[in-house]
Amino acid sequence: MICSIRRLRAEVGGRALFDISAVEITGRCCSIYGPSGVGKSTFLKGLANGEAESTSGELTIRKLLRFNSGIRNIRYIPQHPPRFDFTVKKFFDRMLIANQDCAGCADTLDKICTDFDLHPILNARMTDVSGGQLHRVHLAAALSSNADLLLLDEPTAALDRNNVVILMRLLREFIDERSGYVICCTHDASFRSQGNFYERWHALDFPTFNPVQDDESDKIYAT
Repeated sequence: MICSIRRLRAEVGGRALFDISAVEITGRCCSIYGPSGVGKSTFLKGLANGEAESTSGELTIRKLLRFNSGIRNIRYIPQHPPRFDFTVKKFFDRMLIANQDCAGCADTLDKICTDFDLHPILNARMTDVSGGQLHRVHLAAALSSNADLLLLDEPTAALDRNNVVILMRLLREFIDERSGYVICCTHDASFRSQGNFYERWHALDFPTFNPVQDDESDKIYAT
């Protein structure tokens, strides 16, 4: 189990965007599908700060939920990850300092930078890299950190096919070798099948959280 949600309600200016209750997200990896505008990204944000309620501008998230006891650190990558006015190397250095208790983080980061071909841009400013490179930088940092749970919003949207294959392999290693958990919101109809661990990757519809069957992919995944 990843988490048990007794209630998770998102309000914008006092109006409910969604109000979820009695949902359990099982397994180690789950993809969330649904049409645009129903609140999938907000749902991930609601999980991102753990069990605490939060308010940001007009958005208020009220919740009563419990994570698996093995989940202590959560890393969230939004669909449009932030750009900082310093180099990629400095961004990685800050991640490593924040994860000093993570044995092998630096070696893992170096390996993933090789996989994602990030070494040539280490001295580039994050404001100058392409959208695909920016996503790979944030993914490399998250996958190298001490995170137990990764929350990924449209992680393949800015990646070419080769980097999608690499990402899926890295996610499989994160789950199998580090006992990690992943929740992903995506419109990518082939997301699970590219992972080579299809049977363990649950697919759920948002906001009903009903299982998504393979023959429903055309009408749910493509919206």
